[in-house]
Amino acid sequence: MATGIGTSGADATLVSAAQKLGQSYVPNDYSKVFAKQYEGIIASNKQKMKGALSRQRASQGLLSDIASKGAGAVDNYIKGKQEEQDFLDDARKENEKQINELNNNNTTEVAERAQENLEKGYGQTDLFKETGQNHLEKQANEYEQLMNTKLKSKEKRERMKFLEQNIMEFRNVLNDSGTEWSTKVQQWNTTADKNGSFKNMPAEQMLFSLAIDGNYTQEQLSDMGITRSYDDKNNAFYSYPPGLVDIKYGQIISPRTTYRGVGESQVENKVISEKDLLGLIKLKDQGTIDLANSIGSNGLQNVLEQKKILQGPRKGETYYDIENFEKIESKIEREYFDAFKESTNISHLANEDIEIGNQMMNFRKSYRESNELSRTVLANMGYSAGPSQSVQFLDADGDGVVGPKDRIDLIKKYGEDSNELKLHYKALDQILDKFTNPEDQSGKEELAMEMARYRTAQLKMEFNEQRIRANGGSPTDPLNPNN
Repeated sequence: MATGIGTSGADATLVSAAQKLGQSYVPNDYSKVFAKQYEGIIASNKQKMKGALSRQRASQGLLSDIASKGAGAVDNYIKGKQEEQDFLDDARKENEKQINELNNNNTTEVAERAQENLEKGYGQTDLFKETGQNHLEKQANEYEQLMNTKLKSKEKRERMKFLEQNIMEFRNVLNDSGTEWSTKVQQWNTTADKNGSFKNMPAEQMLFSLAIDGNYTQEQLSDMGITRSYDDKNNAFYSYPPGLVDIKYGQIISPRTTYRGVGESQVENKVISEKDLLGLIKLKDQGTIDLANSIGSNGLQNVLEQKKILQGPRKGETYYDIENFEKIESKIEREYFDAFKESTNISHLANEDIEIGNQMMNFRKSYRESNELSRTVLANMGYSAGPSQSVQFLDADGDGVVGPKDRIDLIKKYGEDSNELKLHYKALDQILDKFTNPEDQSGKEELAMEMARYRTAQLKMEFNEQRIRANGGSPTDPLNPNN
């Protein structure tokens, strides 16, 4: 039971749990470097928007020509609007890429300093210490008021019991919170999938960075529109402006304004729980990478060891005979599928350069250039192929699948720098964005199957090379008819 609650406002033993989190350490501030980089991104975006505006005006001019110039002007207008949209899409993607890279660099710089502080014995930042203490004092004060009430109703007695339990448990809450944040800082510096973390959520990534940055006091963060608080059950929440990246780098001053270019209208703060915020950090799935490697190496070793010495076509000559890869192909593919479908971060395995065996492999890049997207995969992504394809130039030959053959046809017909080929790749990338970042289990299993087929095909090539070497000859060695 909480004891010693007096006019000071809270149990000193309980409050000390927050106070003993340590002193804030303020190292060198590198934020100006990132602010300059962000300034450059903003300047670049201004130029792009000028280009977009000129294209828009050109489209409007083409629209005014339709009445006087007829059908040809309609085609020109449609083409102009498409070019305008393509320009905006490309600018948006480039902007997202630049902001993501800048945010990752900033988070890494802050996380490395935060980890150094932890290793030096410094505690959590002012934001954690002060909000923890404030929450504890608030609950202790309410408990004291109820304690001093002469006639206590059943509801008040239950409330006192609830507060008493909450106050006693808050020590563990603080400890668990500190451990969780320390773990996430270390994970960011070691095992985090940085490109997959905080995906398309720049404000939330900036919130994480600011929360662990010892350069900022709670008052400074409050001036930026950031507050941290606890609900009645000791769960921590953050309130923050959606334009937090702009605010951090000085592009807008008030946390109550919208993003640059949208205007100065009032905007509501966003709210996120501490649990959900930390959950936005995704980890690399090294376990599945190691498992995939063992599946391949074990499969190759087992079949290559089962070689037989046979008589060659010439008298007295012998050669090694090793079974074809087809003997183990379906088994290997199934093992890969089982491994990939259980991955904790299949998007990382599909989109990043992964070391498999002795080489770096990137499923998405290889799939984009070399593999075919089947009619089923396209349908599940919301696209159609064949004569009634949903996106022009996606399935160039209309055979129901999308792959290298379509690109060859487009190059032959329109050229390597043609707009038609660009439209094909644009649609293909949209599909692969969805395909390699599945949102449900069925999408994950479909991706796992394609990754299993891809890896099995890669293993087959490796097997054939090792088989030739193990047989002691080249692919045309007459001593071994199986070659």
